[in-house]
Amino acid sequence: MTERNGDEREGNQNALASPGKTPVPLKKQKGSEEPANSAILAAIDSLKEMMTGLKNDMNQNALSIANIAKSVEFNHSEIKKCQERNKELETEIKHLKATNGELSAKVLNVEKKAADLERYKRRWNLRLNGLKEDKEENTRKKVADIIIKILPHWYEKMDLILDTVHRLGANNTSRPRQIIMQFTGRIYRDELWRCTKQHPVCREFNIRFAEDLIKEDREARLAVWPKVEQAPSALLQLLNTSKDTDFALSLSVLAPACSVILHISLLFSLCSAPAPEHFQGHWCFSLSSSHSALLSVGQMHT
Repeated sequence: MTERNGDEREGNQNALASPGKTPVPLKKQKGSEEPANSAILAAIDSLKEMMTGLKNDMNQNALSIANIAKSVEFNHSEIKKCQERNKELETEIKHLKATNGELSAKVLNVEKKAADLERYKRRWNLRLNGLKEDKEENTRKKVADIIIKILPHWYEKMDLILDTVHRLGANNTSRPRQIIMQFTGRIYRDELWRCTKQHPVCREFNIRFAEDLIKEDREARLAVWPKVEQAPSALLQLLNTSKDTDFALSLSVLAPACSVILHISLLFSLCSAPAPEHFQGHWCFSLSSSHSALLSVGQMHT
């Protein structure tokens, strides 16, 4: 009720006031406006600094983007150059591969010819194993004396038959070094090679003559020995499994000779060394030139 009475009194006072005069607004205090203005100015300054920073950042970003664009263009040109160079290198590599293939074929051909020449040259040679080695020995005279004991009719022409004789490798106290002999003609070498097989002089001096083979032929002969050892058992198996009695009987009669010839033929057929001339053309040699050939003959009669 008190508030209502107060409002009514204020209304009566306003109604009694002159209508021609506008009411004077109340003046604000000067001290209350200054902090608000200061806050607004501070906010404006902060926004200005922020906008200035953003502007600087945008300028830096624009410069960075321009530099990146230049780098991309440079990289693109470099990549294009690399692609062109890569195509050139691919063509060059193809050419080099073709050249390398031709050179490899030529090298293999030259190596084969060199091996053939060395193999052919060594057919004039023989090796002697097991001959006792003495200090300051005359190797040629020792070998010549042994050869004369094996082939006495060579006595007068030994100097014309035997060319060079020397030991191979460094001195070895555990066992005597090999001796290599070179003859003036293959006919002399082959004659001595045939006569030294199971000769009493070789057993007396405990020596052994051997062919002077190149490395490839030695490795081939070592690789063929397992098949040579399997040859007799394969021959016996062929005899046992054969259903043709006549064939089995005839093969059993020829088995020792066929087995020996099979051993020899395997040695010559599976390595690059040729067979002796007196052995080539033999019917058993052609029949038993390999282990598979013998088995194929057996399969025809089973």
